[in-house]
Amino acid sequence: MRCYNSTIMTPKQHIFSDVVKGDNMATYKQIQEYVKDKHGYQPKTCWIAHAKHECGIETKQAPNRRDPEKRVFPCPDDKLEDIKEAFEHFGMI
Repeated sequence: MRCYNSTIMTPKQHIFSDVVKGDNMATYKQIQEYVKDKHGYQPKTCWIAHAKHECGIETKQAPNRRDPEKRVFPCPDDKLEDIKEAFEHFGMI
């Protein structure tokens, strides 16, 4: 666990502080934890990928994806704003 300013962080604080300024990329797990803590649900990874695409954040193409232009489970509109909020929190947008 990382320590800053000689203080020990809880695991949850550690997850949120793992993104270093200038790095600007949070993991899917960090985004899921943030949304779960703030909004009470855990977003699916496919929703996060769709939200990244909507925001212009580059993602890798999954090797098992059948059609690169079609999403099987697009992010619901009401969840999109919560995920974008997480992106802003982590400095990704």
